[in-house]
Amino acid sequence: MLQLHAIIVLTLSMVLAMSATTMAASGNDWMQLTQVQQEIYVSGVADLWRDIAAIAKSKDSKDLISLSAIRITDCMSRKFTYMQIAAVVKKYMENNPEKWHYSMANLTWMALLEVCPP
Repeated sequence: MLQLHAIIVLTLSMVLAMSATTMAASGNDWMQLTQVQQEIYVSGVADLWRDIAAIAKSKDSKDLISLSAIRITDCMSRKFTYMQIAAVVKKYMENNPEKWHYSMANLTWMALLEVCPP
Protein backbone atom coordinates (compact mmCIF):
# COMPACT_ATOMS: atom_id res chain seq x y z
CA MET A 1 0.00 0.00 0.00
CA LEU A 2 2.81 2.39 0.88
CA GLN A 3 4.55 1.52 -2.38
CA LEU A 4 1.41 2.34 -4.41
CA HIS A 5 1.01 5.66 -2.61
CA ALA A 6 4.66 6.51 -3.31
CA ILE A 7 4.22 5.62 -7.00
CA ILE A 8 1.10 7.78 -7.25
CA VAL A 9 2.74 10.77 -5.56
CA LEU A 10 5.92 10.46 -7.64
CA THR A 11 4.02 10.09 -10.91
CA LEU A 12 1.70 12.97 -10.13
CA SER A 13 4.62 15.19 -9.12
CA MET A 14 6.57 14.40 -12.27
CA VAL A 15 3.63 14.98 -14.61
CA LEU A 16 2.58 18.16 -12.89
CA ALA A 17 6.15 19.46 -12.97
CA MET A 18 6.44 18.64 -16.67
CA SER A 19 3.06 20.09 -17.57
CA ALA A 20 3.69 23.19 -15.50
CA THR A 21 6.86 24.01 -17.38
CA THR A 22 5.50 23.13 -20.80
CA MET A 23 1.97 24.49 -20.70
CA ALA A 24 0.14 25.86 -17.68
CA ALA A 25 1.50 26.18 -14.18
CA SER A 26 -1.37 28.34 -12.95
CA GLY A 27 -4.82 29.30 -14.02
CA ASN A 28 -3.38 32.59 -15.29
CA ASP A 29 -1.03 30.64 -17.58
CA TRP A 30 -3.83 28.34 -18.74
CA MET A 31 -6.07 31.27 -19.61
CA GLN A 32 -3.35 32.51 -22.01
CA LEU A 33 -3.41 29.25 -24.00
CA THR A 34 -5.45 28.71 -27.13
CA GLN A 35 -8.65 26.70 -26.79
CA VAL A 36 -6.96 23.65 -28.33
CA GLN A 37 -4.03 23.93 -25.91
CA GLN A 38 -6.46 24.24 -22.99
CA GLU A 39 -8.29 21.11 -24.14
CA ILE A 40 -5.02 19.19 -24.51
CA TYR A 41 -3.89 20.24 -21.03
CA VAL A 42 -7.16 19.21 -19.39
CA SER A 43 -7.18 15.91 -21.33
CA GLY A 44 -3.68 15.16 -20.02
CA VAL A 45 -4.74 15.84 -16.44
CA ALA A 46 -7.83 13.62 -16.90
CA ASP A 47 -5.69 10.82 -18.39
CA LEU A 48 -3.29 10.98 -15.46
CA TRP A 49 -6.14 10.65 -12.98
CA ARG A 50 -7.57 7.71 -14.93
CA ASP A 51 -4.16 6.00 -14.79
CA ILE A 52 -3.89 6.63 -11.05
CA ALA A 53 -7.41 5.27 -10.54
CA ALA A 54 -6.64 2.16 -12.62
CA ILE A 55 -3.54 1.45 -10.54
CA ALA A 56 -5.48 2.02 -7.32
CA LYS A 57 -8.27 -0.32 -8.46
CA SER A 58 -5.79 -3.03 -9.41
CA LYS A 59 -4.20 -2.80 -5.96
CA ASP A 60 -7.58 -2.51 -4.19
CA SER A 61 -6.35 0.68 -2.51
CA LYS A 62 -8.48 2.28 0.16
CA ASP A 63 -6.52 5.46 0.90
CA LEU A 64 -8.21 8.84 0.44
CA ILE A 65 -6.18 9.87 -2.63
CA SER A 66 -6.92 6.63 -4.44
CA LEU A 67 -10.61 6.61 -3.55
CA SER A 68 -10.97 10.24 -4.66
CA ALA A 69 -9.24 9.56 -7.97
CA ILE A 70 -11.45 6.51 -8.56
CA ARG A 71 -14.64 8.43 -7.77
CA ILE A 72 -13.79 11.42 -9.96
CA THR A 73 -12.59 9.30 -12.90
CA ASP A 74 -15.60 7.01 -12.73
CA CYS A 75 -17.84 10.09 -12.88
CA MET A 76 -15.80 11.60 -15.75
CA SER A 77 -15.99 8.37 -17.73
CA ARG A 78 -19.76 8.04 -17.26
CA LYS A 79 -20.69 11.65 -17.94
CA PHE A 80 -18.14 13.46 -20.11
CA THR A 81 -15.99 13.45 -23.22
CA TYR A 82 -12.61 15.21 -23.14
CA MET A 83 -14.15 18.24 -24.84
CA GLN A 84 -16.91 18.37 -22.22
CA ILE A 85 -14.36 18.11 -19.39
CA ALA A 86 -12.46 21.03 -20.93
CA ALA A 87 -15.73 22.99 -21.17
CA VAL A 88 -16.49 22.31 -17.49
CA VAL A 89 -13.02 23.57 -16.55
CA LYS A 90 -13.33 26.64 -18.81
CA LYS A 91 -16.68 27.55 -17.22
CA TYR A 92 -15.21 27.09 -13.73
CA MET A 93 -12.31 29.36 -14.66
CA GLU A 94 -14.60 32.04 -16.09
CA ASN A 95 -16.71 31.96 -12.92
CA ASN A 96 -13.72 32.04 -10.53
CA PRO A 97 -11.10 34.54 -11.76
CA GLU A 98 -10.00 35.15 -8.17
CA LYS A 99 -8.56 31.60 -8.13
CA TRP A 100 -6.47 31.86 -11.31
CA HIS A 101 -3.24 32.11 -9.32
CA TYR A 102 -3.69 28.52 -8.09
CA SER A 103 -2.17 25.47 -9.76
CA MET A 104 -4.06 24.55 -12.92
CA ALA A 105 -4.13 20.87 -11.95
CA ASN A 106 -5.83 21.85 -8.68
CA LEU A 107 -8.27 24.14 -10.49
CA THR A 108 -9.16 21.29 -12.85
CA TRP A 109 -9.85 19.05 -9.84
CA MET A 110 -12.01 21.73 -8.19
CA ALA A 111 -14.00 22.20 -11.41
CA LEU A 112 -14.68 18.49 -11.65
CA LEU A 113 -15.70 18.31 -7.99
CA GLU A 114 -18.53 20.70 -8.83
CA VAL A 115 -19.97 18.35 -11.48
CA CYS A 116 -18.99 15.10 -9.72
CA PRO A 117 -19.74 15.86 -6.06
CA PRO A 118 -18.88 13.35 -3.32
